[in-house]
Amino acid sequence: MRSGARAAVNAVVELPLESAMKHVEYWRWRYRDSKSGRMCRTMYALSEAEATRLPQAERIPGTMILREVDEADFADTVPHVGFRPMD
Repeated sequence: MRSGARAAVNAVVELPLESAMKHVEYWRWRYRDSKSGRMCRTMYALSEAEATRLPQAERIPGTMILREVDEADFADTVPHVGFRPMD
């Protein structure tokens, strides 16, 4: 039984790593607050798609984080994670 479990753990992935993983750039962004008119910075790094909701958003140089995302294992489940309708 142990050797079968070990073989499953040591199994080789047939796909090249580049095709299995997707790379997404995340940046901190500078944007203009519509109420006060002040320039603000995001506290966390956002993808370009997430930053489209910020008015006049521009990337802050030197803040890029390149993340590898395996789409099969990390499907977008927000906002339904842990949600149970009340009966």
